[in-house]
Amino acid sequence: MLRLLREDEAIPNWLIPFADEDGGNLFCFSVREEDYGAIYYYDHEFEYGEDPEDHVTYLAESITIFINSLVEEENDEDGEA
Repeated sequence: MLRLLREDEAIPNWLIPFADEDGGNLFCFSVREEDYGAIYYYDHEFEYGEDPEDHVTYLAESITIFINSLVEEENDEDGEA
């Protein structure tokens, strides 16, 4: 998957995906020296020619902080989120 993303220049080279959402957006680790290990959200929905960097959102300094910040989604009385 990463090879295909790199070939299509669809994701910045400094991001390594580790999880995805049903819609195809990705959770990624940074491998840049200045924020190595930081967690980013990558939204793959953009037009051809747009800069993929514009679709990256910082989430947390590390995987530990990211995981500790997750909250369980509450369901309504019918069991739906």
